[in-house]
Amino acid sequence: MNILLTGGRAPVTLDLARAFHRAGHTVFTAESLRGHLSQPSNAIKADFAVPTPRQETEAFLWALKQIIEQNQIHLLIPTCEEVFHIAKGLDSLPCRVFAEPLSKLDKFHNKWNFVVNATEHDLRVPETIFIRNQDDLLHAFAHWRELALKPVYSRFASRTLILPSLNQALSTLIFDSPWVAQAFLRGRHYCSYSVCHNGHITAHAAYPVTFTAGQGAAVVFQHVDHPAVFEWARTFVEKFNVTGQMAFD
Repeated sequence: MNILLTGGRAPVTLDLARAFHRAGHTVFTAESLRGHLSQPSNAIKADFAVPTPRQETEAFLWALKQIIEQNQIHLLIPTCEEVFHIAKGLDSLPCRVFAEPLSKLDKFHNKWNFVVNATEHDLRVPETIFIRNQDDLLHAFAHWRELALKPVYSRFASRTLILPSLNQALSTLIFDSPWVAQAFLRGRHYCSYSVCHNGHITAHAAYPVTFTAGQGAAVVFQHVDHPAVFEWARTFVEKFNVTGQMAFD
């Protein structure tokens, strides 16, 4: 099988490329960052420089289409945030794409939508308040003594405030887009990653958060057996009939 991976800058992409190569597949990568991590790997047959997905979405999708057609790609697997731009152009890509449509991804990536949808399916999530303005923020601080504030859209915990004071929150928050306030829960942090197909988990890993880049992304991964984490992920994937990669962190 000819497999195209995007996000070659990410260590996980290099790991996937090596795994697919060992399994006998032919691997290609597409990345806007020049000189990225995966580029020199002998597990990759060819690496393609593509336009930046965020700034040049249409050109990015057109470049992927050309790569797919010219190299007879059977499967495209996004690995980083470009998945949202790829999902926007699913109908234009002439191969199987291992990702959900954008409308479905938004149910998961938007933190408020995620909480609402999980709650409707009786999945436990932190108590959450939607924050659109200063009045909502004051309401959240009246409701909890300890809380976390997060933009509805973010990556690597950017702009997230953990246990802020009211004064800090008032001086920091910019209401250019909505936020969520959540009750702060004490305990050990775990993340999970699952490969899913038609609502079933086909591969799964759970790992404690032991070291992070800033306050966000974990950068040490050691699998542990955590039945409660697996059951939560399994239920979510089943309820929403997920196909693709699903991470909870």
